[in-house]
Amino acid sequence: MDTPTPGTADYPIPTSDTLAAMPAEAFVAAWRTLTGEPPAIMLSSRAAMIALLVSSLPIAPLPPVGPVWNDDGAGIGTPR
Repeated sequence: MDTPTPGTADYPIPTSDTLAAMPAEAFVAAWRTLTGEPPAIMLSSRAAMIALLVSSLPIAPLPPVGPVWNDDGAGIGTPR
């Protein structure tokens, strides 16, 4: 997987030059900080490794912050 998945305007994928300039020890240390373990393999493109890591993470569910009300004024969790 030598080509990273395309980023978005809000979260562009860093250029290969930026990640390639990072020392290998620093990249592995940052990877270990994120995942809790070192990378199993090193791909030829570090940007591809980051893209693969991000695309493999599940989307975290976000519960509502406050009570959610429906039209009759009762909360969703209110027994009927």
